[in-house]
Amino acid sequence: MHTHQLARIGLLLLLTGTLGACGSGPAPSRYVLPAPVVVDKPPVTDVRISLTEVRLPGYARNAAISTLRPDGTVEESADHEWASPPVEAVSAVFARLLAAETGATVMQRPTPAAYRPNVRVAVVFDVFARDAQGNAVMEGQFTVEHADRAFVVQRFAIANATETKSYASYMQATSDGLAALATRIAVAIKPTG
Repeated sequence: MHTHQLARIGLLLLLTGTLGACGSGPAPSRYVLPAPVVVDKPPVTDVRISLTEVRLPGYARNAAISTLRPDGTVEESADHEWASPPVEAVSAVFARLLAAETGATVMQRPTPAAYRPNVRVAVVFDVFARDAQGNAVMEGQFTVEHADRAFVVQRFAIANATETKSYASYMQATSDGLAALATRIAVAIKPTG
């Protein structure tokens, strides 16, 4: 009986060690969304932009980096994550890119009470993921609302190829895609004679 109890304890310790090993493993790799190097436009003082926090699809709000498969399913990586919440990272980088592209002051909402924007920009992504080849894919629409005239609503679809299938290349391609979107929005912001 004493031997039987020792065998049970040994088996219990073995199972506990095995189950504990299942939960341990390398931590996921985390990636920062880089801000591309851009040449700032000359500063303008007559345009003050309020940027609404970007809206990402539900699957893209998670820390795990999502891959959109050809069959339309979304796979979240267990090993590769955003370094900070995706909505915050995309909004912050996009605000810097839009400021550089327009030369205007860009503040994310909520803005201070003393800040009086004369242009409001909102970006809604319907698709925001890696594709099966590792490229950055973004689709959605943006709205530019001028204080003194009608607003503009445009759809966009951007696919940026990556140098490799790595997640770091995906993050760079995402940043480059956001830069291309900032250029399109800057055109919509410019006054029309």
